[in-house]
Amino acid sequence: MMRFLKVSITGILVILAFWATGQDNVNWEKALKEEKVTFITRILNLTSEEAKQFWPLYDQYWEEKNEILKEREDLINIKVSSLDSLSNTELKRIADKYVLNFRKEANLLVDFNSKLKEILPPKKVIRFYQSNTEFKKYLLNKIQEHEKNRQKK
Repeated sequence: MMRFLKVSITGILVILAFWATGQDNVNWEKALKEEKVTFITRILNLTSEEAKQFWPLYDQYWEEKNEILKEREDLINIKVSSLDSLSNTELKRIADKYVLNFRKEANLLVDFNSKLKEILPPKKVIRFYQSNTEFKKYLLNKIQEHEKNRQKK
């Protein structure tokens, strides 16, 4: 399941990157974030007090998660030609760090979940997790619509 989600997210990001080509990345990222905020807010029906606590927590979570994902990407982005020049000890160390990075990501999610349960009722916590999947589907539909409209031109 986690592999499917990661592949889905990667696929969405790749599609969005191609779609955004030629557009100002800052504006594109801002628009995407605003779209997600609007979507999640609508799904969760956050009160103003909940929103005040939720969005800073959510932003912090994603900031930390992006750092973890960047670390993982840096670990595994070894050129194939460079692999032959590394010792088995170095390669094992990189493999171990790569796998431990997933634990770091899981621990971050566990911590985020604990904090989330402090500010949202359980039903909204579950709806939040559901909204992530729903948002990915929503984005894919928007991308497909965009492609259809672009092909009609």
